[in-house]
Amino acid sequence: MNWLALIISISATIDIALGCSRVPPGTTSPKSPVDESFMVSLAGNPQSYIPGQKYNVSLTAYNDLSFISFILALESAGEGEGQADFGRVGYFEITDLAETRFSPRCPNLVENTNTNVKTRVEVTWVAPATTGNGCVLIKATVTQHRDVWLMDDGFLTKRICEEEVDDVDTQPSIVDPCCACDEAKYELTFEGKWSRHTHPKDFPANSWRTRFSDIIGASHTIDYRFWSYGEMASEGLREVAEHGSTRTLESELKDQSDQIRTIIKARGISYPNVTGKTFAVFRVDSKHHLISLVSMIDPSPDWIIGISGLELCLPNCSWVENKVHNLYPWDAG
Repeated sequence: MNWLALIISISATIDIALGCSRVPPGTTSPKSPVDESFMVSLAGNPQSYIPGQKYNVSLTAYNDLSFISFILALESAGEGEGQADFGRVGYFEITDLAETRFSPRCPNLVENTNTNVKTRVEVTWVAPATTGNGCVLIKATVTQHRDVWLMDDGFLTKRICEEEVDDVDTQPSIVDPCCACDEAKYELTFEGKWSRHTHPKDFPANSWRTRFSDIIGASHTIDYRFWSYGEMASEGLREVAEHGSTRTLESELKDQSDQIRTIIKARGISYPNVTGKTFAVFRVDSKHHLISLVSMIDPSPDWIIGISGLELCLPNCSWVENKVHNLYPWDAG
């Protein structure tokens, strides 16, 4: 049973090597510098993809610009350039036969059928059918005219990663490095689930004594932990486990200020509101993107409850919007 819920409101598989060039046929000029007037986008701007789901992909020219030809390709972010494993990247479907076709030279690649002036083309992308395929790159080449063409740079590459199913008992993998550009601000909700009804076995006879001590924690780097599952407790953690005192642990955290973005503090919850909630606010950034926290369970033989190194950065360079995680007791004695 979980003791507490932590809420942060916050087709067939074919392996084919794509051994052909996406440089526009017949061009003799080098690739032009990046121009952010051309963009690959997905309808609805999803932050992640669901395996097997279809997405409308568009290639659009902005700022009164246009193009006469294009190429759209799929690559796995985890593979070398030019690899088109259908099982890992999914596949395109044609939606406009007048303007788009599958390339006769390369598998799973879409190109123009004519050289009419265009400002927008659309195709359908079917995401990989199986889970565990990570991130997919949708890449584009556009030709404005024979000697001006662009490929992959800027908004001509769209990176989208598989949606992670939220498991309230399993921590997500560490993202290293975290490529999120901005910091994020979260509200943490610590909610007690410990009661005679949810945990009838060995529930304290003196229920008036039940409490969770003040919560102490931090947002921190991947190289730092002030406590780890199954490892030795520091003096500060021992004092939390034995007495519910956070003073020494807070001092230990302050001594590691170069590893910490925010020290997280929240009031404890106790009888008769031991199944209530307490709150804290903290910030994370691309260097300090993990959080850890602890609280003492009372009465108990030096038990703590908490989490160590919860990742909030996503592989697609964004932040977890919200996360619910069950917390379980650990013996710090």
